Amino acid sequence: MGLTKAGVRALTYGGMETKRDRTELGRWLRVMRARQHPSMTQDEAARAIGVSRDAMSRWESGYRCFPNYGQLVSIVRVFRELPPELARALRDAPDGTASG
Repeated sequence: MGLTKAGVRALTYGGMETKRDRTELGRWLRVMRARQHPSMTQDEAARAIGVSRDAMSRWESGYRCFPNYGQLVSIVRVFRELPPELARALRDAPDGTASG
């Protein structure tokens, strides 16, 4: 499935994301944490990103919130990877910024 164009815009510029986007981002975060840091707890991941465990829990569960751009930068720093749709949008944008 993956993030929608609206979800990519919400991550890069702010804005409205869909429930599907929150669910997909949550799935991606859980997979990244399990694959790259198998022993990392949700609390440890939250501390590494610089957010509360509750925020991390809400992101991973897709519950009514989305990280802002600064938090996304921290997520990428910790997991060293972007959600595929966001990476593709940034790569394909002529000036290096995602366009919706």
